[in-house]
Amino acid sequence: MEEFKGMSKKAKILLCIILAISLAAISLFYKGNKSIATDEYLFEYAVEDDAPILNQMEVITGLIEVGKIKLYEFFTSEEWITFATERERERLLSSNSLWDEDVIPQEWDSDRGPNWTDRILLTFDDCITDAERFIEVLDHATYLDIGLMIFPHGNCLTIYANNGLDFEQLVRERGHWIGNHSINHPNFRLLSREEIKTQVLGGAQSNIVRPPYGSFNDTVLEVLEETGQKLFIWNVDTNDWRRGMNRQRVVNNAVQNAQLGDSVLMHLQWWGFTAQALSEIKEGLSARGLELCRPAPSVLRPTPVEVPLNIC
Repeated sequence: MEEFKGMSKKAKILLCIILAISLAAISLFYKGNKSIATDEYLFEYAVEDDAPILNQMEVITGLIEVGKIKLYEFFTSEEWITFATERERERLLSSNSLWDEDVIPQEWDSDRGPNWTDRILLTFDDCITDAERFIEVLDHATYLDIGLMIFPHGNCLTIYANNGLDFEQLVRERGHWIGNHSINHPNFRLLSREEIKTQVLGGAQSNIVRPPYGSFNDTVLEVLEETGQKLFIWNVDTNDWRRGMNRQRVVNNAVQNAQLGDSVLMHLQWWGFTAQALSEIKEGLSARGLELCRPAPSVLRPTPVEVPLNIC
């Protein structure tokens, strides 16, 4: 203290500046400094989770702790974004809602499927061999902010693979979800335990299974428990495959019969899987005060094989 009193005015000012810079540096390393963040969202996420801090030029990330002294290493912004994205994916997938909404967890309901909300989930089974139209409708659904769940059979995946296309990836990278619908569309009630297991572990990779025709029995349920997969049927059947159906009738069946939290069954090869039908279904449900499930947030695209318990 005596030494400080004996300092000149300029020396005191210089010392204060040095102390201020030192304190700022300590704050940066241990608390972060919002003024130097290039991305406010990533910065806030890093601070509240005690994760790395995004700097203007590079990332300072705490790697290990020795006593109370942390060691640091520099990473590029690109490496930080990759790290932060994976952390955010993990956080969303472990939460009750992909949109940070206040959603109450519920027991699994095989008719409603992965939906804990009042939104309507549109689902499509089987296969559409016109890849160009398939992609067009998927893109239109994403554009309309409609999240679909697709249940292709394994033969469909093979058709696309033979033409150099990854069916599942086309779905997942657009924010939609994949369920298993067997390899070759047999009636599960007529199969042995081992044959059922082969069907649900083959074909599309997913933790959710929709048996062809919605046909199941106790053996199917036992196999799914063994494989760690869940059964998902539907609430509303549009009967889009029946003779005499057309787009308008399928749309009407979906719009008029769906209730809060329902799942609607349609098929990729029939009338409901068109850009116009999706637009009309959304408009019709909206007129009734009902909303559709949304595509996965961009940070979750491509969507993972393991479907969360709530995707809506």
